[in-house]
Amino acid sequence: MDVLPDSRLLDPRGAVRADWTTPDGQMIRLNMEPIFCINCGKPAGYVPQEVMSFVSWLCEPCAEKWGEHASGWATADAAFWALVAAEMKDRFGHVLTQAELTALAEQGRLGTALEKLDRESPYRA
Repeated sequence: MDVLPDSRLLDPRGAVRADWTTPDGQMIRLNMEPIFCINCGKPAGYVPQEVMSFVSWLCEPCAEKWGEHASGWATADAAFWALVAAEMKDRFGHVLTQAELTALAEQGRLGTALEKLDRESPYRA
């Protein structure tokens, strides 16, 4: 399966802090990290770190050349969750509910593969 690459740097150098005003008038501060074209590396602006687990962007010349081809690729998040579901089905015969997952984790019975996937999760804090 072809997986789209992430447009963010592995080490978010160049991150900036930004103040935003919400629709109800509250001021919030976000850490914004730079993103780049997945083909040529052209800078593309910033995305908020706190709410992004994946982003993939193509600049205009690269989108014309590679956009249709890349449209059939999976996102990194979808590929990750497909691996998690496959491992659960292989080990337990079905996709675990949150309650089952929590109970097995507390008992230390998830197994090496699911523990490794948990460590690689884009949602880990």
